[in-house]
Amino acid sequence: MGLTEDRPVWAWGSGWHRGPARLVGEWIEVDARKAWRYDPYKVTDEEEQRQLKDLPFTLARITSVDAILDFVGQYGLLHPHRADEGEVYREKVGDWFAAAREFAFLIAVSYLCRAVTNGDNQARAFLRKGWIDFFPHASGISDEDLRLHADMFVAERINVALQLTAPMLVPEITFNGTPSLFRVMHATQSPFQFAIWQLAMLLSRTTPFLPCANPDCGKYFEQEDPRQRYCSPACSARMRQRRVRGKRSTSEPAATDGNLDGKPVSDEEINETGSCAIASNNAASETIDDR
Repeated sequence: MGLTEDRPVWAWGSGWHRGPARLVGEWIEVDARKAWRYDPYKVTDEEEQRQLKDLPFTLARITSVDAILDFVGQYGLLHPHRADEGEVYREKVGDWFAAAREFAFLIAVSYLCRAVTNGDNQARAFLRKGWIDFFPHASGISDEDLRLHADMFVAERINVALQLTAPMLVPEITFNGTPSLFRVMHATQSPFQFAIWQLAMLLSRTTPFLPCANPDCGKYFEQEDPRQRYCSPACSARMRQRRVRGKRSTSEPAATDGNLDGKPVSDEEINETGSCAIASNNAASETIDDR
């Protein structure tokens, strides 16, 4: 029997099509003629690589049609679409919201389980209440069994989705790398598959992940420094600006909050750059709360 007999033959690497999206009734549509090939494994920009790593968190935060359209324009539709399906690729809005809820639930349960393991009594109470709401028959379950059941539930849900992907060996030369060297990768043919794979990798690491401390955000992020409290520089900047305004409202002198020129960061600067123009030589004692 040949190695590829009765088995799918995957193209080198992963990838899918992305392009401008529009809402048509209950459908999100992409014109196939305006779509282009996107391969996440060939991304070299560090910021874009970080965004791809955070794709499960981004997908979990989708709560509006505008957010779906933005996501599709940047990453593509959730699932694979063949070129022979016609000139329009489309997916139902309801399917997007269902996928977002699924990711949000899996991430939240995983976060609570880790918090309970670390002795967080509030997380224990929250996990127990939420779990019993879903599974009333588990009302008498012990804390240890509760965590076991929750972990097994998360693993089973992710494993089902991982069946859509496949491990593969890819020559480095296809990435302009060294001939005769190879990469072990997971072939993913859509943003949904890639996000599931990234979520599986996240849960296999011990790096903490937690919700953003900005009350207007709440997006989960993987913590790169123990002092980090915000998911992005933009959220950190907005909270700094809020603290400055709060101090001003109580007639206290305006705080520089790390800016050497003594000027608070403007909303316009935050919105335009997505980050705060904080000087790079802040005091070492300044709390690291952004990326």
